[in-house]
Amino acid sequence: MILISIVLFSQTTMAQKKIENFENNAFNWEDVAEKNKSATIQDGSLKLQVKKNNDPVIITTRFPLDIEYPFKITATFVVPELNNKKMFGFVYNWINEETYSRLELSENRYTVMKGGIIDSKGKIKLPKGKKQTITVTIENKVGKQIFKVNNVTVCETKQQLKSPYCGFFLISEDGKAQLMINEVVVEQVLDDE
Repeated sequence: MILISIVLFSQTTMAQKKIENFENNAFNWEDVAEKNKSATIQDGSLKLQVKKNNDPVIITTRFPLDIEYPFKITATFVVPELNNKKMFGFVYNWINEETYSRLELSENRYTVMKGGIIDSKGKIKLPKGKKQTITVTIENKVGKQIFKVNNVTVCETKQQLKSPYCGFFLISEDGKAQLMINEVVVEQVLDDE
C-alpha cells in the first residue's frame, strides 16, 4: 500500500487601503511652524507655505505601509501658482534631513533626487493656471519606483527603500509660495506565504 500525502500550502493575501483626508490626522502629522515656513493641517488639507527664497519646508511622517512589499501612494495636490521658480513634490525614504529621496515638480520639469544627488530628470507639462489640481503617484515594486503625474508615467528609478517615512516639500526661488495636499491614499497588498 502506498500512502501518498498531499500537502496544500495556502497563501493569504491581505489588501490594505489607508486614506488620509486631513480631517482626523490619520497619519499623525506634526506641524512645522517656523518664522519663514510652515506645514499645518487646515480646513481638511495639509497646507505648506514658504516666505523666503530657497528655504524649503519639508514635512514627513511614518506612512502606514511595509517597505518589504509593493505599495502605491497617491497624493492630490492643489497648487495655487505653477511656474519653474516654485518646486513641490513628494518626499520618500526619509531617514534624516541629509538622507532622503524626493520627486520634485515644477511647471515643465521633474527631478528625482536621492540623498541630494540627481537620479533622473526630464521635461513634463503640468496644466497652466491658478489653483491647479495635480495627482502624484509613486508605486514601489520593491526596488523599483514608478512615478506618475496626472496618470502619466514620468519616470522609473531603482532604489531599495530603507524607511517608511514619507511626506511633502515646497521650495520657492522667487518669494512666497504655498501648496495644499487634499488627500493621500496608501494601497498595499501583503502576501503571507
